[in-house]
Formats: sequence, C-alpha cells, structure tokens
Amino acid sequence: MKYPFCQCTWPHRPGVFFAGLIYLNFKLPEQVLWFAALLAGYWAVMVFIPVPGYGAGVLTMQGSFESYIDRLLLPGRLHDKIHDPEGILSTIPL
Repeated sequence: MKYPFCQCTWPHRPGVFFAGLIYLNFKLPEQVLWFAALLAGYWAVMVFIPVPGYGAGVLTMQGSFESYIDRLLLPGRLHDKIHDPEGILSTIPL
C-alpha cells in the first residue's frame, strides 16, 4: 500500500514507529545514543554474522547478511533476483 504524499512501503513503517517512540520519549542526547547504538548494532550484524557459502563480513550484494535474509524470507519477490534494495534488513538504516 502506498500513500499519495510519500513513497512509503511496508518495511519502513516499523522503523518510523520506533523512531517516533524514541523521539517522543527521549531527549536529544539520549536520541543520539539510540542512533549510535542502533547503527553500531546494524554494522555488527552485517560484519560478524556469517552467511552460508560466503562467510562473515562479505558486503557484496550476493554475500551480505541482509541479502541472505531477503532470499530466505522473500523468495521470488526480490528486485534483482539476489538482492532487494528495499528488503527487510536493508531498510533499517533509513
């Protein structure tokens, strides 16, 4: 479902919801800490979790952890057959 005022798709909604909760419940220094912790956590997931057939830390479209999750959970629905720029984990940093 798309809204007329933006190009929002379903993967973005949970992120917007949680970003709104952080914005409403924390002051700016705490928001910055949340941002840094979430970004560091995303980086750690992408670098340290091994992908079968590629290993850990491979950040190519074929070997990245986010592409692996997309291939597992969205088979046959990927934009580039092996990678989706709006997949499940690839929308987290947005």
